[in-house]
Amino acid sequence: MLPLVMVDSGNQISNGYVDFHGVYQNMVETSLARPAEAEIGASWWRSGDQVELLVEIKNLRPTPLENAWVVAIVYEENHIKVTNRFGRAEVVRPVSLWLPNEVRTIIMTSDPLTGVDWDKLRVVVLVEYYHEDEGAYDMLQAAPAMRVAPSLSVSPESLTFLVDPDDVDDQEATVQVLGGGFAEWTATTDRPWLRIAPTTGNLLGQPQVTIDKSVLNPGWQQGIVTFTATDAAFSDTVAVRAYLGEVKRL
Repeated sequence: MLPLVMVDSGNQISNGYVDFHGVYQNMVETSLARPAEAEIGASWWRSGDQVELLVEIKNLRPTPLENAWVVAIVYEENHIKVTNRFGRAEVVRPVSLWLPNEVRTIIMTSDPLTGVDWDKLRVVVLVEYYHEDEGAYDMLQAAPAMRVAPSLSVSPESLTFLVDPDDVDDQEATVQVLGGGFAEWTATTDRPWLRIAPTTGNLLGQPQVTIDKSVLNPGWQQGIVTFTATDAAFSDTVAVRAYLGEVKRL
């Protein structure tokens, strides 16, 4: 019985009997011998009854792409009906003008899944595009997505600022939002002199913490920046200490 999902083999079909083992082996070996035209890094996690993915893709083609799609195939490694693998969902995202060596970061979410064994769920991500001159589809690359555990952390855990009243510019520092299993976060501060920008972002975000000395009192002060996943299941904080006063310069 033929599979219901075929990756990079839809251009080879047959009516009547063929040596399916030999035909499919040849298709696999031919695909493996082709140079990859994209780099794919993907991770996925369970969010309620949905699969969420964070996909980073680099276009390795020497020419721009205008008709490309990122496809995530969600399947279950389980004997269901007549096969040992069973397709559960497909998520498709179009990609607009995509320049050579350009990296795109895409967040994808499946429809709700019911009756699945989450421990046996798998995800593969592929990128395909349309050959206008040939009137056919082709695939840049495919890769399995790695399952990650939900979490959220921020680095570094604390920041210290020494602010000179004579400084013209406000001081700032970059923090890195880390972890897996969440797609978006929001950030808040508990002091008027403590600012964060942007206040929302995704897993790859690098927000800036800024000290507004115009509302900073003399001496030492402390504040907290709190980062929270949009589903409120995970959060982390950055402790900030700021000192306003004369700073001796070496």
